[in-house]
Amino acid sequence: MKEGFYSIAFIGQTGNHGIGIIVLDTDLVVGVDIGGARYDGTYAYNRKTDQIDADLTLTVPPGVSLVTGALARPDEWGFQFTASFPRETTETPVLVKTPSGPVNAIIRYLRGFPD
Repeated sequence: MKEGFYSIAFIGQTGNHGIGIIVLDTDLVVGVDIGGARYDGTYAYNRKTDQIDADLTLTVPPGVSLVTGALARPDEWGFQFTASFPRETTETPVLVKTPSGPVNAIIRYLRGFPD
């Protein structure tokens, strides 16, 4: 199923923040944030919880630190994490637990795909 485009605004425990966009298209998630970190993965709609459950890999470019306080590294690196949020949400706060620390995210549905 094609879900659409979502904005993400996030803040870490250090108070640092960022923004990005993710696209959900036929079970795939693709996205990027303002720091150049890439989001890739899969998603499924969970009928029991009425949520989108996403399994993601974050790939961090060299020289980029994270809002969790993780310091920049000289080489590309990354990790996997999960996130769940309502479909076509107007603005939903979500706590995302990552290996580098918790992140508070606001996920907002922007638009679907044209017919």
